[in-house]
Amino acid sequence: SSGINAEYGGTLWSGNCISFLLVGLRMRVLRFLLRYYPPGILVEYEDKGVIKTKTINLLTLTHNTNPNLINPDSLAERIALMEPLMTETKDLRVDLANLIRKLLVKIVTPNNTPFELYQTFHPHSLPLTNIAVNKSGKKIVTASYDMTAKVWQTEQGSEMLTLEGHQGIVYTVAINNPYGDKIVTGSFDTTCKMWDSSTGKLFQTYSNHTAEVMVVNFNPLSNAFSSGSADFTSCLWDIEKGASISRLEGHTSEVIAQHWNSKGDSLVTGCASGELKVWDTRSDLCTYTMAQHTDAISSCLFNYIGDLVISGSLDSTICLWDMRTGQIIQKLANHKGPVFDLSLNPSGSNLATASGDCTSMVYDLFSPNFSYHLLDGHAKEVVKVCFNLQGSKVITGCSDGCLKVWDINNEGVSRSQILEGHTDEIIGCAVNYEGDLIVTAGKDNTCKIWTL
Repeated sequence: SSGINAEYGGTLWSGNCISFLLVGLRMRVLRFLLRYYPPGILVEYEDKGVIKTKTINLLTLTHNTNPNLINPDSLAERIALMEPLMTETKDLRVDLANLIRKLLVKIVTPNNTPFELYQTFHPHSLPLTNIAVNKSGKKIVTASYDMTAKVWQTEQGSEMLTLEGHQGIVYTVAINNPYGDKIVTGSFDTTCKMWDSSTGKLFQTYSNHTAEVMVVNFNPLSNAFSSGSADFTSCLWDIEKGASISRLEGHTSEVIAQHWNSKGDSLVTGCASGELKVWDTRSDLCTYTMAQHTDAISSCLFNYIGDLVISGSLDSTICLWDMRTGQIIQKLANHKGPVFDLSLNPSGSNLATASGDCTSMVYDLFSPNFSYHLLDGHAKEVVKVCFNLQGSKVITGCSDGCLKVWDINNEGVSRSQILEGHTDEIIGCAVNYEGDLIVTAGKDNTCKIWTL
């Protein structure tokens, strides 16, 4: 699959200059499938009786796109010209153009309705550690010092399930979005557990770590997950077999951050000493070791294409890494306090940060000098940040419990709303797929649901 070519720190595309290359799609096209976030179209085709898919990425179509400057028929025609079979079939081009129209309506239509507090609930008797939200936002999973995780129904704020069995603090939790049928928990008892999100049934306990589990993540296919531990390792686990695939060794301190690329064939891990490693999850070999930070990694992310890794550190810097070479592209040193959190918009064009200097920044990663907008106004440390999937809003969370919603448009970034209610530090923030629901968790031991 390939999309619109881009160089980080350079220009992306302008006017009608769009280049697609659908290599090997000279077979029978069956249908097109629409992907809203990040924008793209999946081409389903038949190759010698086998159904396959390829992706057309349309990553430059954003909420800021002027739909009057995009001609869906012309765009469909340009895509079809790269595929001889499609050029001979007018119906395919018409279907493709109609999907592009639908895509534009979905991603460009603004929603400026303010968020309002919908529900507040106290999920656990002891402090919260983490939260996760399913795609629709109808289920929330909370983790706690009380050695349990709980599943909550959003509409009523009612408890659906209690996941019991860990013998230590449940420190980390994840849902296998977009499917949403499995939950994985990681605990200070050194184990991970897999649960059915509807019934609470325990599928499997995974034991291969020798110290606390700090972070867990599903891979994009939801057939495996990774866990990072205070034993200096990450483990890859096969969900169907309920067994360890491999143990990734080489870090010199606790593994506290990790992220899969969108294909699921690479994993980046970050540790407390500031070192990053990129792993080929097919061979379990370390592809790159990247050492530029001088303090703990707080966050590490792949962009959607997978050619860039971004890392944030308590040393107050952010590093951009080229995944073709493993070399650093740029070190961003604009913050004057530790970087606690990072978030990328779906297309990978904007990066949002959270820092101990009481500010957040939104970087334009496609601009020549990585220009940024400063988001100030918080009274204390900004500890959490997240984009909505539309890329049109950023939510920042502060150590005093205050949340702010910021609008992103062609003119820049502006604060649109303050969400007040938490009385202590924000420890979790998530937005559902449609962008109409925000879930937050605080050290005040409450979860709050905010809706449009």
